[in-house]
Amino acid sequence: MVINRSPFEVTCQSLTVALNGKLTLGEIPPLHREDTLINRISLDSKSIRMGDTYLHCASLNSLLSKAAEAYEYGANGIVCVSPLPPLAGGFTITIPSLESIHGSQYSLISQLLSGGSLLERTEHLHHLRRSA
Repeated sequence: MVINRSPFEVTCQSLTVALNGKLTLGEIPPLHREDTLINRISLDSKSIRMGDTYLHCASLNSLLSKAAEAYEYGANGIVCVSPLPPLAGGFTITIPSLESIHGSQYSLISQLLSGGSLLERTEHLHHLRRSA
């Protein structure tokens, strides 16, 4: 099966490469495996919408409970510093440190955090604000 993708779409495999991480698929992998789309990243496990990816930036002590909560709310995967086995149908991207998020990949991560399209240029959206 060949899946044609836009070059602007972010998959769990392309995000793994961008963050210099390690991708682990669930024992029962996601339907699209490495080509699972990442449309939005959430920093709060309770604000996950179906299909979001959860980025765990809190202490390692809370990783298991926050990851379970994120999956409960519909996360498709977890990005974290500590190795974590993914649930069936999900994925985990283990990154060496959170520094990779603040470094060269910051613009990509910030786009995904806002849920904005990578096809839109958002640097100057403040120009679109209406004056009061």
